[in-house]
Formats: sequence, structure tokens, C-alpha cells
Amino acid sequence: MFKIIPLEVPFYVNVNAEKFDIYNIQYSKYFKDENFKRTLAGINNTNTLDLTQRSSWTNNNTFTIKTPYESEMFFEQNKILTGNSYDNYTLLKYNKDDFFKNHLDTKISDNHLYTCLIYVPYYDKEKYVGGDLILNDSNNLVHMSFNPSNYGYPVMIIFSIDMYHEVLPIVSGSRYVYKKPLFVDTRYVSNKIVDALDDNYNRSKSTSLNDEATTSSSTSSIKSNNNHTNLADSSFSTRKNVTGKKTNNADDELCDGYSQWNQGEGGDY
Repeated sequence: MFKIIPLEVPFYVNVNAEKFDIYNIQYSKYFKDENFKRTLAGINNTNTLDLTQRSSWTNNNTFTIKTPYESEMFFEQNKILTGNSYDNYTLLKYNKDDFFKNHLDTKISDNHLYTCLIYVPYYDKEKYVGGDLILNDSNNLVHMSFNPSNYGYPVMIIFSIDMYHEVLPIVSGSRYVYKKPLFVDTRYVSNKIVDALDDNYNRSKSTSLNDEATTSSSTSSIKSNNNHTNLADSSFSTRKNVTGKKTNNADDELCDGYSQWNQGEGGDY
């Protein structure tokens, strides 16, 4: 399962009792190089520095983000825990030639089912090239490529912990992303995903990848194209087709890869 949610601005980041607009924090001391250290890779349940598997940088601070209505409603309807430490994010940076090879995120607990990423375009910084996020299901039937540098404002990506994913090498510039694990209320771990925005925005809900392929009348759609899925590379204002094997319609940018989010074992978080 994957979900793309465009985030309305402004929203705010808190770090060490300081509050910043999501854009303005780039001018703070927290974005300086001295606040980043090499990211460790989780290999065989051990965190180690392995630059052949993962080359990126982790900020020394914890960032608390209360995201906008669109995402909070999605969390609420899908029983995803929020508030207090559940709103804490890690800030990752990928510089030129940095990458992260194909992996699974480590499963922290039974109710840790998803990973959440927030990408923010920082306009006075050089637009980075490369760094696509690639997602694959465990059977390698679905392949999704997402290029966050093409979006003009913040976007949240949520995907199941059982989805393999990688970050392609950065060609130029720096890529920043906030990351956190998502935990579901243990009473609802087996629930199917609910598209929180359907009723409020009268948008069509995606169904299963096992359904027959259809094409939406919207400017954004899912349609059959061998065994690969190419996930929204353009800005939200223009949207982009999403293609895949035996898929269904996705009437907006909020694209469901599966009708149910699956639980899986982790490898690296």
C-alpha cells in the first residue's frame, strides 16, 4: 500500500522549543552541515556504517511536526497513532552521490505497519537531480518510481512496511526528507485502509490491484501497462498518470497501490 498526500501550507516544525514554518526552517542553524552525521544502516539487527548499502546523513535533532488537516484526518480514520512522540520525525539529507539500496524498514513492534515521509521543496536551495524513491512489492509485481524534486510544495508519502524501497543516487544538489514510523492502534491492526478524503472531497476511492484495469475520466488515472507502475512525477497542479498491472482508477493525487495495507517483517529502518 502506498499513499500520496499533498500538504497545505503553512504548517510548522518544532525543535528544541523553537518553532519554524516548514519552509523557513531551512534558514536555521538546524540545517547547517554540522548538525548532520552519517546515517547508520540496520544489517542483521545491528546498526552499522556501511556506505556500500546506505550513504546519507541524519540530523542530530528530533523534529516534531503537526501536519495539516489532510494527513491528520487520514491518520484518524485509519487509527494511526498521533500526538506526543508519535509526531516526532527524523530529518535525513542526501547529498551528491548519496543513495540507499533496496531494503525493508525494520519493524519496531507488531503495530508498526507503515513508514511516513515528508518531502519539502526548499526554493532558495539548488534543485536536486536524481534521488528517486523506488517502491516494490514483495512479489516484484508492482514497481513505482517517485521523484519528489518535481513537486512544488510539501508532499507526504506513506507506504506499508512490507514494501521494498530504495533511493537512487543524487546527481546534483541535496535532498531533504522527514521520516517517521507509523503505529496503528492495536485494536485495529487488521483493518483495511480507509481513504479519509473521499467523503470530504467527493473523490473516487481506489480499489484492489486485482480489479480489472480502468481509466478515470480525471486528468490523473491508473491504467494497464505490463507489470510496472510509474508514480506521479509531475507537480500536483498538472498531475501525472499512474500505471500498473490490473489496476483501477485513482481520481486524484492520493493514489492507493493496494486496497489493504499489508503487514510485513522489516530489515532496515
